[in-house]
Amino acid sequence: MRLPRFGGAAYAVNFDNWSGYREVGLEHRKGVFTPAEYNAILRCLHPDTHPTTGQKNEAFRLWHEHKLLLMSQKEDARQYQRLPTVEEMMSMAATKAGGRGSPKQ
Repeated sequence: MRLPRFGGAAYAVNFDNWSGYREVGLEHRKGVFTPAEYNAILRCLHPDTHPTTGQKNEAFRLWHEHKLLLMSQKEDARQYQRLPTVEEMMSMAATKAGGRGSPKQ
């Protein structure tokens, strides 16, 4: 008795066509770190290395510089002050200008 021959699963026929889409997506991505920056941080994190103080400072600076890109907005606990509107800025400027010429009491 012989098993019937199947042509394969219908969904697997064009399986390799998606790799082209994946390659295009990877070519156009923008990374957070340059390769040099990534290697500077990795040099300090790797357990087999003993980085100098200067290398540690550079890695910390790079990591802290990209903090806002690495954290989600929910996890960023800082509160940012709202920028004033044009009307509020004009009112503050008028208040400051009016207070300069008045004599002290």
